[in-house]
Amino acid sequence: MKRIVAVCALLGAMALAGVAHAGNIMIENAFAMPASDMSKPGAVMMTITNNGETDSLVSVETSVAGMAQVHNSKEKGGKMRMRRMQAMEVPGGKSVKFVHDGMHIMLMNLNGPLQAGQSIKVTLTFEKAGKMEIDVPVKGS
Repeated sequence: MKRIVAVCALLGAMALAGVAHAGNIMIENAFAMPASDMSKPGAVMMTITNNGETDSLVSVETSVAGMAQVHNSKEKGGKMRMRRMQAMEVPGGKSVKFVHDGMHIMLMNLNGPLQAGQSIKVTLTFEKAGKMEIDVPVKGS
């Protein structure tokens, strides 16, 4: 009985901490940047940890934007350049951090503003782990 209570407490704490699982994939610390101007894109950051064999994030979907894509920003020649990733590999036993000036999810053609305090649903599809829907809070600027 004590184990059941401990497991329930751990799962509850993980839910409050914004942790989601699908197979060997764990998503932590997901958040979206606020976007008040719908003509500009929104962005989602997170940490993806893979506790199994190498997997790949192959698509991203959300109802708050017409398009959601994985992008990678890199500095080249003193300028930041961004490119779309068709698939993003998550090596086994490793974590990949999505950050503003690196790998991130770009939300284009927003259906409305993304306001601090709001929560959006984002569906991530992995080649092996399959689909997982996560709740992503919009953080203050």
